[in-house]
Formats: sequence, C-alpha cells, structure tokens
Amino acid sequence: MKPHFYQALYKDVFCDDTAEVLVVANTNEELKKDTIVIIPLFDNIVTASIKKPVSALDAFSHPENPITIISIVDCSKYLKKIEDKKKENSLISKMQEQASRQTMIEKFQKAAGKDPVMQALFEEFKKLQTDEQTAEVNEEESSEFF
Repeated sequence: MKPHFYQALYKDVFCDDTAEVLVVANTNEELKKDTIVIIPLFDNIVTASIKKPVSALDAFSHPENPITIISIVDCSKYLKKIEDKKKENSLISKMQEQASRQTMIEKFQKAAGKDPVMQALFEEFKKLQTDEQTAEVNEEESSEFF
C-alpha cells in the first residue's frame, strides 16, 4: 500500500472553530475531496473532511507529523438517499404544477362551452399551445443533426 497525504479540516472542540490537520491514508486508492475520515487527535477520536491532496515532500517538510487515518467513513448511501429525496421533492413539485395547470385548462374548456368570448379566447390559447409544441418538436429534430 502506498501512503497518500492530505490536508484535512476538522471541527476544533476547544474553540468551536474549523482547523486544518495533515493526515496520511495507507490505502491503494486516493481519497476524494470532502471524504469523511476518522482520526485520533488530542486523545480523542474526531471526524475530518479531506480538503486536498498534499505531496509527500510537502508532508515530510511540514512542522507537524501527519496523523494516520483510522477509518474512512462511507457516506455514499446516505448521500444518495438525500439526493433521491431532493429529486422526489422536485418531481412532486413539478407534478403538482402540471396537475394545477391541467385543472385550470379543464375549467377554461368548460367555461368556453358556455361563453362565446371565452370560446374565442380558449381557441386562441389552444392555437398557441399547438404552435409552441410544434416549435419544440422542430427544435429537438434540428438539434439531433448537430
């Protein structure tokens, strides 16, 4: 295993501030930015977030020795769950918007059957909708060729 050196951020328990620390990971794979790791620090075990990789030369010329990472925290399932929830909320919002629009159009159509002025307005609205859909289809077809 090849050691990889990183600059990491952790929450300082003494002054409630974010501080930097040099860490080393003895793994075959490089860690990505914002990867959560567990490190021993001041007789405690704390979590830290990888900020950026550091060269071995910079690590060994640093005034403090690098701290060995105890464990890498796999947050992928949790982060996926959060992303899925955001997507779900977005889809619900879009569906509610579409359902509201559909209800409004149905009300207009019903009113158009009873009022000639509303009928004329609704026909103009339908024509605009048809023109807009045709323009979107034409735009999609032309973009397929480029």
